[in-house]
Amino acid sequence: MPEKDDIKLLKAELERLEWELSLLSEVSNAMRSTLKLDQIFYIILTALTSHEGLGFNRAMLFLVNDKETVLEGIMGIGPHSAEEAGKICTIYLRARRPLMTS
Repeated sequence: MPEKDDIKLLKAELERLEWELSLLSEVSNAMRSTLKLDQIFYIILTALTSHEGLGFNRAMLFLVNDKETVLEGIMGIGPHSAEEAGKICTIYLRARRPLMTS
């Protein structure tokens, strides 16, 4: 019979997996709402940076340019400066929200 600690760990893992599946479903539904590539890229980057998503403070999207064999920056999202990032951090701290999700 599993120990109580094992059950707690399994429940926490199950909750994390449910959250991940929910996020993937939400992003997938949003991506299917448009055929515009720029909007799809924006949806992906927003999912990475939103508090309800993965919670990163910045994200960039690169695509491979096969012709020139380089990566090309397509889109980015997040604070433009350390000052702006500091303001956002202050807002989160005042709201007592965690800066990172686990």
